[in-house]
Amino acid sequence: MPLKTVQLAFTPANKLFSPVEHVQLLAPFVVIRNKEVNITAVVLPIQPRTVTYFWWLGNNTEPLITLDGSISYTFRSEGMHTITVQVSAANTILQDTKSIAVKEFFKSLLLSFSPNLDEFNPDIPEWRQDVGRVIKKALLQVCDFPGEQLLVAVFPGVPTAAELFLLPNKNQSEGRKKSEDALEQTSSTIVNALNQNLVEFELKPGVRVIVYNTQLTLAPLVDSSPRHNSSAMLMLLSVVFLGLAVFLIYKFKRKIPWINIYAEVNQEKEQEMIGSVGQSDSTPKITLSEFTTSKELMEKELDARVKRGVGNACESTREIPNCTSV
Repeated sequence: MPLKTVQLAFTPANKLFSPVEHVQLLAPFVVIRNKEVNITAVVLPIQPRTVTYFWWLGNNTEPLITLDGSISYTFRSEGMHTITVQVSAANTILQDTKSIAVKEFFKSLLLSFSPNLDEFNPDIPEWRQDVGRVIKKALLQVCDFPGEQLLVAVFPGVPTAAELFLLPNKNQSEGRKKSEDALEQTSSTIVNALNQNLVEFELKPGVRVIVYNTQLTLAPLVDSSPRHNSSAMLMLLSVVFLGLAVFLIYKFKRKIPWINIYAEVNQEKEQEMIGSVGQSDSTPKITLSEFTTSKELMEKELDARVKRGVGNACESTREIPNCTSV
């Protein structure tokens, strides 16, 4: 019987998985100095093969090498810092770079936009950077604030959203308190302009986009007027005080005089009621069956009369002597 020849084909291991096509570095735009932050590298497509990450952080001359796509890092000095991550998988090496502003303190606002902006959002980094510059220009028209201290970062995805950062002056010789007050005042000015729909920009001829404060646009159907807020606060305080009063009365009821008097009066009334019930229980009970009817009374009376008549007859016979006995 002739033997059949079987051919086996082996696929190289590097072809079992699709190569890395994209890497995106996720990190905050502004961080606080000496505060730990999380930095993540997202690799697409997601695959089970081993991926090596090379992290270039700040002014470090050598990278930090990990097998995990997320690290924690603390920036020690203020200023603009550049972060670069290189991803190595098989024969593919990709990288992404991001700039982070490190400050002692800052002020931020969340921004949203009219829905027509989403129709032109291709969700690419270059488009987000261009729109961020346009938004920054529109904001500088409604506030007197240095442009180098204002940063706008547009988030990936749809619906389009962004975050506005107000950074303190590099020269803080005037004092931190004064710088914080200046940021707070500028933030209030921008919020008022956003609430009045005064911040807008032209995306293309005939297409104008309005910038909103996200806190107002997340729930447009909710009335955030002070009147409703104050009534809700009063209701909440009333519930809290009522609960506190019930708790105090329950805990300290033995120390409150009028509660003790009320308790003693109730106790005396209960004892009187119990005593009266006990007395009523000690009295003899007569049932209806013990009462005689009128017929029985007549029969008893007749029997008594008959007995009395017979007795009288006997007595009379004893007193009158018989003639025969004489």
